[in-house]
Amino acid sequence: MDNELLSLRCHRSCNNMTNRITIWSSCFCIGALSAVFWSQMPSIPSLYVLLSIEIVTGGIIALHSLNNLQEPSRNVAEPYPDITVNCGVAVNGVVAGILWLASVGHFYYAWQLPENKIQQDVIISAQVLSGGCVSAAQNGSKVQEQGVPPIYRYVVKVSRIDNVKARDLVFEHPLPSFVDFSSSFTVQLSHMPTGYSAKKEPTGPHLISDTSAILTCLHNGDSFQAVVKMKPAYGVINPTGFNRQQYLASKAIHATGYIKHVMVDKIIHQHTPRYVFSQQLLQVGLQNNRWWSALLLGDRSRLTPDDWALLQQTGTGHLFSISGMHLSIVAGITFLVLGAVIFLVSALFGAFQHNWPHRVMLEVSSSNYKLVSGIRFCSAAPIRFSIFSGVLLVSALYTMLSGMALPVLRAFVLLCIAFIFSISSSVARPIHIAILMLMVSLCLFPLGILSASFYLSIGAVLVIWFSVNRFQLNNKSWWRTAFQLQCILCVATLPLTMLWFEHISVISLVANIVAVPFISLILPISLIALLILVQFPPSSWMNSIAHTILEFCDASLTWLIELLNGLVLHAARYYVASVSQPVDTSLVVYLFLAIFLVFLPTWRFKSTCVVLLILPFFSSFIPSNDTYWHIHILDAGQASAAIITKGSNAIVIDSGARFNDVARTAESDILSLLKKHNVSRVDIVIHTHGDNDHAGGKTALKQFKVSQNAVFLSPVQGCERGKMLVWEGLELAFFWPLAGNREDSNAQSCVVKITDGTTSILFSGDIEKESEYTLLYAQQDDPFTSLQSSILVAPHHGSKTSSTEAFIKAVNPDSVIYSQGFANRWSFPSKSVFDRYKALGIKQYLTSYHGYVNVAIDTSHSCNEVGRMSDIENQCSNAFQISTSRLHHKRRWYLPSYWPGHL
Repeated sequence: MDNELLSLRCHRSCNNMTNRITIWSSCFCIGALSAVFWSQMPSIPSLYVLLSIEIVTGGIIALHSLNNLQEPSRNVAEPYPDITVNCGVAVNGVVAGILWLASVGHFYYAWQLPENKIQQDVIISAQVLSGGCVSAAQNGSKVQEQGVPPIYRYVVKVSRIDNVKARDLVFEHPLPSFVDFSSSFTVQLSHMPTGYSAKKEPTGPHLISDTSAILTCLHNGDSFQAVVKMKPAYGVINPTGFNRQQYLASKAIHATGYIKHVMVDKIIHQHTPRYVFSQQLLQVGLQNNRWWSALLLGDRSRLTPDDWALLQQTGTGHLFSISGMHLSIVAGITFLVLGAVIFLVSALFGAFQHNWPHRVMLEVSSSNYKLVSGIRFCSAAPIRFSIFSGVLLVSALYTMLSGMALPVLRAFVLLCIAFIFSISSSVARPIHIAILMLMVSLCLFPLGILSASFYLSIGAVLVIWFSVNRFQLNNKSWWRTAFQLQCILCVATLPLTMLWFEHISVISLVANIVAVPFISLILPISLIALLILVQFPPSSWMNSIAHTILEFCDASLTWLIELLNGLVLHAARYYVASVSQPVDTSLVVYLFLAIFLVFLPTWRFKSTCVVLLILPFFSSFIPSNDTYWHIHILDAGQASAAIITKGSNAIVIDSGARFNDVARTAESDILSLLKKHNVSRVDIVIHTHGDNDHAGGKTALKQFKVSQNAVFLSPVQGCERGKMLVWEGLELAFFWPLAGNREDSNAQSCVVKITDGTTSILFSGDIEKESEYTLLYAQQDDPFTSLQSSILVAPHHGSKTSSTEAFIKAVNPDSVIYSQGFANRWSFPSKSVFDRYKALGIKQYLTSYHGYVNVAIDTSHSCNEVGRMSDIENQCSNAFQISTSRLHHKRRWYLPSYWPGHL
């Protein structure tokens, strides 16, 4: 009887321990993931409070465990575990997760460039971590294929700045010295040689001229010294489009900059096996070499804009970027090959027993089942251990071949966890393994929670696990299982794709049904062929066979690409192949829950719940209330772009800059924002003048379907003093330039005022003092052309050559908005101009500090009695209210604002 009680107690203690570990791990994940929504980082004193809670709850749990050990018969008959202890475990886990992410965040921001090093020439000693050229011919081929100079982009570890240790110069320890989660000062550097357009002589004996930089290519692992300019990791923040600052934070990049000169004799090349493979791949001379570089080596820098468009429209971009899926393919093929080899060897030689081949097959199939299902594992056998060791070895080599890409590295770590469970004798359920894998990922790659790959990977694994159990896919044929999984994955990951990429492919299901098995087949074959080419001399027969195999795979890949192109063209005849539609996070959550409910078993109110969850998503397509009109001042860097929306119509005023033949502000931010506000027609496009920072997106705007019928105005086309337009109940009054002007310059910028009779905004382009005085003089002769406005977009980005005191007093704005970039070379806005507006009590907004600025004007109400408010976050006067990205819409700790140092 005592033995039975002891056995029962041991069994219950084991279950309780397993459950508590699962509870703690789950709560740790919840606490860590909550960091995505923090508006600001917990302060250092609050971390000490959380640490105290952690210690107290941990002590309570430990005392309870000791009491159980001292009283063997205690609580044996109780059917339920101690709820109080489980609550303590949960609190301890949540606090631990918060402490971990908060500590990582504090150490991330502990690396700060000194003010005297920002945008200044400094000499650094660094090592390339990632982003290095995969091959020496990479950039030359890019120039030949695309006709543009190459852009080198490296992520480097900086060890010294101006001969001073980087840690001593830029690191401020946020916690006691014995706590250190810091790694190194990581910088993203770009280099675009200008030698293609102008030949230049070297400026020193150790410096590469821009022309000779064509021949210079740094690879991963290379050490070098260079003259660079750096600034803190930053980016524009708009409601839509790519969030560069969040991307930099997810990669733990502390600063960005560009290389001015590289010191030739200081470069130490350390070519990795990845470089050797890339060189061998180039020598084969395949037709689709750039596609193979992306598929086999993870180098997508050589893909053309047309290639990217094809991947986006077909939803197959994940196939041509080495990820966890590719690692799983390699691991799965290796597993099957090693199992088959062991079986054949045992069949031929009969090493141990006459029935050993049969036993090997049982071991291999049992191991495979345990990897997938995660049920109770038997003790590790030598055969299973050998197979999994081989799988891990091959997977590790493939991870290095990918350049240690984060998604592949994360998948490799999870594969190691699966290996440990598969050879152990512990009891583990699928939920236990899944939670442990998630917790390990958060511990090893904490900032990965800010990247799309983390959620897509976790989401795909959860969908597969749910589908296998919900639809009993283990009992179906492999081809039916693969087909159903692909269909479910395409549907279930739609919300995540819309949230992160603001884009969904209508034909992705069909394209992936064809492309996924095709890539799964040719990937291991082509990798083996490439390995043979590297290991065997060119004259060997093995090399000839491998060359033939690669050429056959290349012809097959050509067929796939042509098939995808044909699919896009065929779909375009009847409907669009893809849809771009930005959505809010809350709507994506509702849509995801609706899709989840669809796959659950039927119950009485299932359809009603699904409809209620979908309604918010479809309601977002309803045009805005036309009693409001909105002014959108985009964060366009050191450029200008604005949109006026009312109902489903819009006016665009300036379209941002165009660099390297890409108008990112127009093509990404403006178009996405128009779609987000359900604008069906752009009626008027005004470019205040023709400089690139104002009119760089003009060509792109003309190609948009939504603006094809728009009227385009500029200083030499339609903008002239005295012109009046009425649009959607608003009045547009043009003050400058004079009629008949043929000069497209700063001084002749369009000056236009938009008003509803109560609230108004004045766009002044890049006019300077002379133009301002002319406008003031003209206003005296014509009192009906009053410059007075509620909001002023500062002339010339706040330059000291504009914004005279007389002009500011004539406009008499409540608020002024500077459209300028962070740490720009001209130090806009000028301190004298900033102080001038401040002295007049005018509220000031900087797009570099506040990000995107939205002004909502209600034409049916007024709040004149409120007057001006001193609060920096809100402005309400004449029935308008101002909100910004960084202080309202996207206020997150990983998107901090930096106030211009010169102000």
